[in-house]
Amino acid sequence: MAKIIYNGKQGKKKHREEDRLNQGDYVFCDSNGSGAWSFWGIYSRSLNRIISLDGGGDEYIKGDELYLGETYVYWTITKRIPDNKVTITIDETN
Repeated sequence: MAKIIYNGKQGKKKHREEDRLNQGDYVFCDSNGSGAWSFWGIYSRSLNRIISLDGGGDEYIKGDELYLGETYVYWTITKRIPDNKVTITIDETN
């Protein structure tokens, strides 16, 4: 069996508190080209995940704390709009 020794530093990236997602934030999750789709989503703190708005929840990101600018699995959170600065329009068309 091989013995592996790592001599570098494995520090955690320091997150800025102002980049932390809050309940109800709308976010754009940009695909990293792995075959997943980019999507708009909403962050739910109680579920600890971003739920896709334009995909019926087929895609999501899960984590205890999520941050703007971070990459999670197939996506990078590139845009955040606080819930109090969003107007949603639902238009039923035939």
